[in-house]
Amino acid sequence: VAMGYGVYLLYSVLVLPGMAALAITAQPVVMLLYGPEWIDTAPLLTLVAVQSGLMICLPLVTELPILTGHTNRLIALNVVETLVSITLLAIGAHLAGAEGAAASRVVYALAFFLIYMRFISGVVQFRVRDWFAIMGKSALVSLATVAPILAAYAFWVAPAAMNFGQLLVCTVAGGIMWCLALFAVRHPALDDLLATGLPILRRALPRATAALRLRQTVIGDER
Repeated sequence: VAMGYGVYLLYSVLVLPGMAALAITAQPVVMLLYGPEWIDTAPLLTLVAVQSGLMICLPLVTELPILTGHTNRLIALNVVETLVSITLLAIGAHLAGAEGAAASRVVYALAFFLIYMRFISGVVQFRVRDWFAIMGKSALVSLATVAPILAAYAFWVAPAAMNFGQLLVCTVAGGIMWCLALFAVRHPALDDLLATGLPILRRALPRATAALRLRQTVIGDER
């Protein structure tokens, strides 16, 4: 159960900022990958990314109940979820075609919370109030992550005109902001991230340094 709670922390702070960035960069991503003839699909990508970002805040709703012996209740909620999903999809597609279908997925994500929140909070043993506090911090980290992209749109380049180099600069800046925001908001996943990442860096840096020295030696010998 404690590990399951840790999974919720890590999912929210790793995937949510990524989905937020994808939602905001939908136009340049579509332009770079598929060209201007597909630009009309960018809003659909934005909506799908928003849905994925919302649902990732409550992950493993099937796996954790099965592992903890709550299968019967899970099946009943799965039936309700499926009916709600199909109904919303049909209504959205009927009202506004593909755009309505994509928008229905965002509404479905909100319904997903209503269906599973109380159940999962009992399975994983967390208070809903604490979950909202954590998601609030993850949302702040996400906002910091996308801040360079929003600034670029406002002061540098329009979304549809952004090239790969500019997108890369925004991505690197967003990564730096993500790191700083983790410390600034004191996100509860920070300790787990440091415990996982620091040993990897300690092993990787000496190897990278040795490889760089070897390359410099080879270049020196060639000269």
